[in-house]
Amino acid sequence: MRARMLTLFYLLFCFGNSLSQDQVVEECLDCFPASYKKAIADNTFQIKRAEATDGKCPNRMEFLEPALRHCCSDSIACNTGHKSECISHWLYENNKFRCDYFISNLCPKQSCCGCCIDCGDEICSDCLHTDGATCRKTCMRNEYAIDVPCHSGYCQCCKRCKIEQSCKSAGGFCVSHPSFCNWRDYYPYVNGCSGGCCYCCRPILTKWVSVPFLTKG
Repeated sequence: MRARMLTLFYLLFCFGNSLSQDQVVEECLDCFPASYKKAIADNTFQIKRAEATDGKCPNRMEFLEPALRHCCSDSIACNTGHKSECISHWLYENNKFRCDYFISNLCPKQSCCGCCIDCGDEICSDCLHTDGATCRKTCMRNEYAIDVPCHSGYCQCCKRCKIEQSCKSAGGFCVSHPSFCNWRDYYPYVNGCSGGCCYCCRPILTKWVSVPFLTKG
């Protein structure tokens, strides 16, 4: 008798859970693509980024969707932890938003939403207030990472290597790792660029010094 009751309870739980999941999926499909696709077809699709009130960097990422229903609600994990906003999977998958990272579990209980983290967005952070620094998903070849926090822990704070006259005169350029010189006919030189772990990539021809032939006479 007990085994039958447990089996019945399990079947009712699975059935209820299935209905709940189906309902969530149906709500997602009703909320996002229908309104967004119509707006695109009508040429009224518009997403605006909220401007900072003080004219400087905004304290968080915020998007305004005046012509559309905004289906994703705020998430403390996304807003506070990464100063970003929850957006629909549909917008992300159709390249309507630029997201370096799209993390669903930062928008809990919203199966159609994810936290859109844009490292290049100029959101207030210690990095952005550091002279010459900017946040990126990955630092560029001519930049090096510094240990200063960005608005999200997923992003890197980057500073550009500064070229010195000796590197410039040799026809070189600056990189943050010697391996970056290998993709062209250059070799790494330890001097000529200032910044953390920066190297001067010099043309290979400058390594060879021509010596005039010695003749008897």
